[in-house]
Amino acid sequence: MRQAVSIAVLVLLCCSCAGGQAVESSATPDGGSNAGDVAVGDSSDTANPIDAPDDGASELMAGGVPRRLVIITHAFGFLDQGLALPKPAEAGNEALWSVSLGAPETALSPILAPFESLRQRLSVFDGLAMHTAINQNVHHPVLLLTGHPPGLDFLGQIQVPGPSIDWLIGKNVQGKAPVTLAIAGRLTAGNLSFDQQGQPIPQTDPRGLHSLLFADVKEESCPDVRPAPTANSQRLDAWMAAVVDVITPAFRCDRTRVVTLHLPLPSADEVPHKGNLEQDYAHRIGGVGEAGIRARATMVAYNAYAATQVAKLAQALADAEERTGEGRLLDSTLMVWMGREGQPDHSFFPWHVVTLGGEKLGFRSGRYVHVARDVPVKRIAASEPIWTGASHNQLLVSLARLYGIPVDSFGASSVKPKGYEAIPLAGALDPF
Repeated sequence: MRQAVSIAVLVLLCCSCAGGQAVESSATPDGGSNAGDVAVGDSSDTANPIDAPDDGASELMAGGVPRRLVIITHAFGFLDQGLALPKPAEAGNEALWSVSLGAPETALSPILAPFESLRQRLSVFDGLAMHTAINQNVHHPVLLLTGHPPGLDFLGQIQVPGPSIDWLIGKNVQGKAPVTLAIAGRLTAGNLSFDQQGQPIPQTDPRGLHSLLFADVKEESCPDVRPAPTANSQRLDAWMAAVVDVITPAFRCDRTRVVTLHLPLPSADEVPHKGNLEQDYAHRIGGVGEAGIRARATMVAYNAYAATQVAKLAQALADAEERTGEGRLLDSTLMVWMGREGQPDHSFFPWHVVTLGGEKLGFRSGRYVHVARDVPVKRIAASEPIWTGASHNQLLVSLARLYGIPVDSFGASSVKPKGYEAIPLAGALDPF
């Protein structure tokens, strides 16, 4: 396996330099070098968590409850003006500040308002940056879950060093669950999840998700299972309703512990708009006059409607009891909702993340965290840098650690976009 990965990485680095970026490889535990491999600790004798034997117990918490993860992505990112909360006066000149979302006096922004009934389970990390997306274009969604810009081989085919964070965590917590990672979506740009060899994990629709998780299940072993969806609706609300009906019993019956959802775009009657949501609205958020105002309002409405759908899944998991009787599904499930871009116009900064639940995993919910803008992004010829928040790679590191994977970096440990100075990406997000 190592030889095959090393050959693929050699082709990647020689032929494309990751699409206009110089990428620093992470050292592997056996002393080799894999661009985009997981750097595990600082010692050469640290065991690779991917290759660690599964003892059937490390993935469980007290009471035999599994650790679970749901990653949700959506197109165009979160419009900053519709999600951000104002800086509290007591924060003073602090670059890093936070407010309690559990306090009823904290007014939620328009995009966060659909989570009102879940505000104590809600957390937001405001102002991270997708540094690996600088100089990337059509291929950059691939780096969302891998933390590594893709490259092209000599035939022009995308090469992904892999793995993605959802697959890695799924492998680490799988235990006796038959499905490592279940993915539902309607992406047209290809897959975003990959195994250790960089091979894509296919996405499916709600009917396919049901078949993947319940095809061989007898009713007595999982009495909660519901009939397969009769049709795959083009509406986002119907799509999410079908997904909720599949995931909730799948978690209760331990059919899988990690799910990734790529939200389809809403129909025009769900979020009123004319023309193309991307070209006619997302790309025009910086415009002036009536067109710019309309574009920004539509993007806020789109984000808020997506939040309504995410809240449906969160509420279903919050209401469903564990089969062991040890709390509710959302207690031991962290939901992580992120945009595939920083902003609707494809800017790499700011990039925001919304989470729900996961308290029994040790995650602190009920927080809005404004990340300090202390990472310089400097063009070589520029006199002053752009100051951004921590890298989204550091969020991936924090997620890995939360699920017991002792990494120091995930994907690229640093990146040097063409025309820019190098940007370090290693380390965990502080605070997380």
